[in-house]
Amino acid sequence: MPPVTASSRLISRPGRAASPTRPVAAFASESTPATPLSATVNDILQRYDQGRTGLEETVLALFHGGVSPAQAELAACRLFGADSGLPELAARARTVAREITAWTQRALARPRTSLFLQAVTFTQKPPSGPRETTVQIAVGVDARGGLEVLGVAAVPPGAEPWTGLLAGLRRRGLPAAEIVVGGSEPDLPRAVHRHFPGARFQVCLGTLEEQLLYKVPPALVHVVADGFASLRAATAAAAARAARSALTLRLRTHGQTEVAAWLENTDDVLFSHLAFPPGQQAHLRDARFLRKPLGQVRARVRLLGPELDDTTLMLLVAARLRQTWPAHAQRRFKTLARRAG
Repeated sequence: MPPVTASSRLISRPGRAASPTRPVAAFASESTPATPLSATVNDILQRYDQGRTGLEETVLALFHGGVSPAQAELAACRLFGADSGLPELAARARTVAREITAWTQRALARPRTSLFLQAVTFTQKPPSGPRETTVQIAVGVDARGGLEVLGVAAVPPGAEPWTGLLAGLRRRGLPAAEIVVGGSEPDLPRAVHRHFPGARFQVCLGTLEEQLLYKVPPALVHVVADGFASLRAATAAAAARAARSALTLRLRTHGQTEVAAWLENTDDVLFSHLAFPPGQQAHLRDARFLRKPLGQVRARVRLLGPELDDTTLMLLVAARLRQTWPAHAQRRFKTLARRAG
């Protein structure tokens, strides 16, 4: 992914050369507001001062996070100088939104060998009543093993899951990947095959194991854990099926017939990673590495409150990924140059 330079452009103003890395505390001497900062605004500014959030996320949090105009005015003075105010914060928020929107809609002509999907659900409480919005992300791996965030989409209640994100990736020119790794939602494999007809779908084994652990009684947790350990150790389809058969037999023995029956009908999503060489399989069976940046956004949304709209949620997730992803992108996956025989 090319380096993100939006923050450096946003912080600069005509006739003034402010540094994007200048600590917020450095502006305290320029303005001494009579009204103290609220706990929420103080937390937002401290996170930015400590380098835990970027300028894009900070601006969005201040402008869209339910902060009062007076508090937003004080925060702008602390961030950008004593002569700043709410109009400048609003202008910067609009710039951030435009740049993030352009980033999420950029062309994707370069092939990716594998695609990883992850989602996080936020509970909102607008005046119309409680609702849940899911934000989905897609990360691609290219032929050199490099990772890149390809798409971010907010899915409002009632919308068809995954269709918007996957259709958007194809519309922006993304060629079909060899394998797509995602969660265990029933509609996800169908959506993947509809938009990427030639791709294999692999359910994330870590997510699947976690869901089964919640379904079984505490006394059977070790049964599920041992069974999935055997599944991960298998590098050939025959050994993996034998491990699954042993797990389902133990589950049936302990009365977990429904869980065992569901697990027995997962050939098309459970063993797709085994079509690739053993050195690649560990990377192609788990998408949980995407949880950390999404978990950070969840913590930020809890701080800002549950009244954020869908667009703001998407912008906050995208801003967090743009800030933190360069560190995650240092990871290199095994390339999919050939499949196993």
